[in-house]
Amino acid sequence: MVAATLLFVVFSSYTKAEFIFFGTNLWHKNDITGKEKTIPLKYAERGFNSENIEEVHDYILDHVSPYDREGVKRNLGPTTIIREEIRDKAYYDDKLLDHACPMDIRRSEKIKRSRVPDIIGIGFAKCGTGALAFLDCHPSATFRTNEPRYFDKESVLDDIIAANETGNLEALRRHRKIYASRLPHAADDELLIEKSPQYAGGKDYIRKKRALAMKIINPNVKLVAIVCDPVKRAYSQLRMKARRTAVTGFHFVFSLVLRVFLSTD
Repeated sequence: MVAATLLFVVFSSYTKAEFIFFGTNLWHKNDITGKEKTIPLKYAERGFNSENIEEVHDYILDHVSPYDREGVKRNLGPTTIIREEIRDKAYYDDKLLDHACPMDIRRSEKIKRSRVPDIIGIGFAKCGTGALAFLDCHPSATFRTNEPRYFDKESVLDDIIAANETGNLEALRRHRKIYASRLPHAADDELLIEKSPQYAGGKDYIRKKRALAMKIINPNVKLVAIVCDPVKRAYSQLRMKARRTAVTGFHFVFSLVLRVFLSTD
């Protein structure tokens, strides 16, 4: 099976970065020889192996924007691993890091705190929403690859809406605290991003409740939707389902196709 690790690109509005993180590997192309080189980041128990950390460190500082360099240099280090084991190879075949980029490439020197996100990726499933992880290697953005799915259940939506209507500030604070606990800490001058493609699903009335609940939790939140060819999306979904089961053949494919159509509004 092709590894389902995410691809991370470091970029800047000032200079074109030319290094790429593939899960916990660093890849780059030599501009002179044209040869490709892969540098395994060799995570130790809680960070990089000393054999390669200096090389990665220098490479990042050589390619980051001059505007961001000083802040990045002060913050630069390996991203903390929060889960070593792979729970679902069909979904994400790599370690779970505190945030997506294997290195802490962050310009802000303000205190990082637990808070609700500025941006939510709402879908659609199997349309490449994982590509939002690219943004985590930007010095002013933070993103974790897991999906919080906080606005998934209708009971949660109803509770948030009712608390807002009755002026129950304590309940709203509780919801914000629980939601924020599922996200990495971020400074106030950073963009904190989460994505849960399930948010785009469900019946129309559920999606309207979800939008209202999101606005209540953060009135300034921005939404990002990534769309794609629905046929390719369905095929990708089937492929992922296939990787999770030992069942093969016509009955497997037919049952999955039937589920897709039955779950479509």
